[in-house]
Amino acid sequence: MVPPWVLLQRANALVPRGATVVVRAEPPNPTTDSYLHRIGVALLPGRRIVPAALWGVSSPPDQLVDADYEIVVGPVASSPGRRLVLSTPEGSLWRRGR
Repeated sequence: MVPPWVLLQRANALVPRGATVVVRAEPPNPTTDSYLHRIGVALLPGRRIVPAALWGVSSPPDQLVDADYEIVVGPVASSPGRRLVLSTPEGSLWRRGR
């Protein structure tokens, strides 16, 4: 419970209000991602939190493409179309390109 809380508290200062954010685990896990969605809603007020999974079921990939930011709890995994904003031992914050 502590690693996501620490990461989301740090990301709160960097993600602008009104932004769309997806919070997920690395490696992806629908049960963990469901929990991370709820904690994201609680700790990132003023942002639209898009679920990577709800009730243990992964969201369709096309639902996630509109997110402005991606918060990944776990190891840093780079991918095309994202810019690293924050890296911590708990995870990372990425700005997604459009």
